[in-house]
Amino acid sequence: MSCDPLPVIDLRQAAGPGRAHLASRLVAALQTDGFFYVEGIDGYDEHELMTYTRWFFNLPDDVKMGIARKKFNEKTNFLYRGYFPVDKTDSSHKEGYDLASLEPLSDPEKVKGNIFYEPTPWPETSDTEGLRKFQEFSVRFYGLMTAAGMTLLGLAAEGCGAPSDKLVNLFRPDPVSTLRYLHYPPRQGDIPASARDPTDDAVLLCAAHHDSGFVTMVSTFEYEGLELQRADGSWMPVPCRSGAVVVNIGDMLSTISGGKWKATNHRVIDHGVNRFSVPFFLEPRYTANMSVRLPCSGQAEPAEVSYGPWAITKMINNFYEFKDIPYPKSLVAE
Repeated sequence: MSCDPLPVIDLRQAAGPGRAHLASRLVAALQTDGFFYVEGIDGYDEHELMTYTRWFFNLPDDVKMGIARKKFNEKTNFLYRGYFPVDKTDSSHKEGYDLASLEPLSDPEKVKGNIFYEPTPWPETSDTEGLRKFQEFSVRFYGLMTAAGMTLLGLAAEGCGAPSDKLVNLFRPDPVSTLRYLHYPPRQGDIPASARDPTDDAVLLCAAHHDSGFVTMVSTFEYEGLELQRADGSWMPVPCRSGAVVVNIGDMLSTISGGKWKATNHRVIDHGVNRFSVPFFLEPRYTANMSVRLPCSGQAEPAEVSYGPWAITKMINNFYEFKDIPYPKSLVAE
């Protein structure tokens, strides 16, 4: 199996004379596998991130379930944010915790009742000092990943001949990005048929899929298991790179590029160890018009499509943690 190294985009070069070259390299990466490493994120510390990731997942199960989505705990009212437990029968074998931005909204009344702007539920724990530090870290990490994402989008736009704010403007104000802490415990006992990849019988922790939204920036630490699918159908392991995050794009950004930028199929396979990762899903504001097209697309702009209804429909149809949840019909695309 080929294991060609992925491109590395160093954001420290974005502020210097090499910016144009960096933008060109980024676009080249988007046009091939759609996967690359990003390093040089200001304030990024993967050791600190690992410490707080473990802090959360070491909480007692009843504490985590106290902030679970209503699908998993009928006593709560959380639909979009919060915790979800492992489903041992699903092709994905993970527990996770989804957090929203804590930045003040530009118009709270306008988005009242919109689940995309649901506030983050925090665990109730006797470790109040640990919780305070976890909250402070999460808020700071959310901010630095957002800033890195905006830099990437500016570079990507410039690299295909658009103004640097062409994509960034879709995020202002009130983006709906999600910070997700993930733990993949190894499967034990009988492996359900749904947990084997039909292409090669690999045991899955997360089934093959391509992301639906804009940009995913994931910290994998030292854990193997993430693989991307090459054009010939083979699976390529994504090696860990210390101090860097793995970045890939989703369907919506691929569409905006006219399909020139690749939303690549990927999966996580079971190596028999507890695995942790922290993806940051960079997503625009709920009402962002997704009919915009970049110059490289060669396409005229189609009828307007709002990001929020489109995105939630994708999630309901593709990810178990969002299925069977009674979302308001007004939020779901026809």
